Amino acid sequence: MATVNMGQQHRAPALYIDASDYGVILAHGPDAQKFLQGQISCDVTALDGSFWRAGGHADAKGKLWNTFRITGANERFWIFLPRNNLTASLEQFKKYSLFSKVEFTDVSSEQPLFAVWGHDALEHVREFTGVQIPSHLDGDSSFAHADEAQQVIVLSPTLILCRTAKSHAQLADPRYWRAAMLELGWVDISPATAGQYIPQMVNLVENGGIDFKKGCYIGQETIARMHYKGQNKRHVLCFSGTAEQLPSPGDTLELKIDQSWRRAGAVLQSVRYDDQVVALLAVVATNLDTQAQFRIQGQDDSQFTYCPQHK
Repeated sequence: MATVNMGQQHRAPALYIDASDYGVILAHGPDAQKFLQGQISCDVTALDGSFWRAGGHADAKGKLWNTFRITGANERFWIFLPRNNLTASLEQFKKYSLFSKVEFTDVSSEQPLFAVWGHDALEHVREFTGVQIPSHLDGDSSFAHADEAQQVIVLSPTLILCRTAKSHAQLADPRYWRAAMLELGWVDISPATAGQYIPQMVNLVENGGIDFKKGCYIGQETIARMHYKGQNKRHVLCFSGTAEQLPSPGDTLELKIDQSWRRAGAVLQSVRYDDQVVALLAVVATNLDTQAQFRIQGQDDSQFTYCPQHK
């Protein structure tokens, strides 16, 4: 199997990756657009099936149940999100849609997802899907092609998520997908972190997942107040280092102050690279001393330092 080192794969030849720990929810029905517009943080009415948007689904206090990517138009929308949080997300959508003409269906099993990651990813995907992806995206990574037979979402010019009838042999394991997401600064909400963070704390603004002009949706009041009053005091940073056990979502990140260790934040996701370097995203205070030494609580031999992300 090909190897990947931190921040390098986007410059390497294309690697085909098993992304089957991601799933797909199909929202369909006459009220699909209207219902989703009143539920999630992005502007669903702007979608036309040719691009995707990041988004979040929050509770009444603005705390996220999930983050996702969505594409589609009118009466059919596809929502891409981690499988480990898909069932809970599906339940939330169904609970609020009882009086709307919209159905939510888990269609993940219809065709597993895989990704293509590398400097020539666009060429590979055009070849095996026949989808006419623009040769030069000029920094716009929101191109999408979605229908019943196949879906192609360009997350960046070097990373493309696919669900198509034509599979590819010898897929690299899902760890590579998680590495790609980490390097893009994309935060998935896991069951361990659901209901804990508002969108501004987990990079959703930076990833274009909130439309502050779209009007009301669940949690909008809190999310807008934090934005316009500048009240958010936490954000996501990347750290790299070593740890015997791979940190899990919800684990505590500690920093060293003099001879003591204090809580610095919480791990959101992590990945171990082929050279055994561990990288993680953690939600921390915006005034954190990034020059400090860090470790994972309960792993006294672990060592981490702040690591500006490669994108």
